[in-house]
Amino acid sequence: MQVMAYCENDIDCRRVLIMSYFGERFKQSDCKRYCDNCCRTANFQFEERDMSDYARTVIRAVNSAYMKQVTLNMITDMLKGSKAKAMSSHGLTELSEYGVLKDMPKVDIDRIIKQLIWDHYIDEKIEISFHGSIVSFLSPGNRVPPNNTFLTLKFAGKGKQIEDDIVDPINDKTEEEYELTHPLMKALHLELKDQITKIGEQRKVSTTSILLD
Repeated sequence: MQVMAYCENDIDCRRVLIMSYFGERFKQSDCKRYCDNCCRTANFQFEERDMSDYARTVIRAVNSAYMKQVTLNMITDMLKGSKAKAMSSHGLTELSEYGVLKDMPKVDIDRIIKQLIWDHYIDEKIEISFHGSIVSFLSPGNRVPPNNTFLTLKFAGKGKQIEDDIVDPINDKTEEEYELTHPLMKALHLELKDQITKIGEQRKVSTTSILLD
């Protein structure tokens, strides 16, 4: 489900999302509009929305469920009121937070959880399962949320594009420029795959658990 949330997220920087998956932080300004989201939304006007009340709900859900060894996906499913078997087998359907965010898109719940992890309101422990996949378990963080606003997220306003011409640093190239950069991009992709293979062999995990091709 994290892959789905990643694909459906059309606001946040892809590099920020990928690095956060591995527990690292990345400054969006360093992306320099090379990911599709930063490029596509470069000329959009954004509005900041106060998501603090929803964030408190997520924190309460984690506080209530963490002793059951819940993952990020399970918390999201619980808040959405999922009928998945894991909900009942872990006793999550009995919690008061079950289904309270059923009308919120999963991608937005995922964004809230990730921000709470970055801000240490929720702790994320990443482990490698027996099958070599990466699993993250959530537990209460070391910070207590204040009573006032403490979490806001950016949302693109509909029809608020500042100008029609959005510069795409990858696709808006002349044929000559593309011919010059394409071999380099291909070589970098091959080098990345080689490095992923080496990491997988060293840690004895599947390469797909590191990064999908």
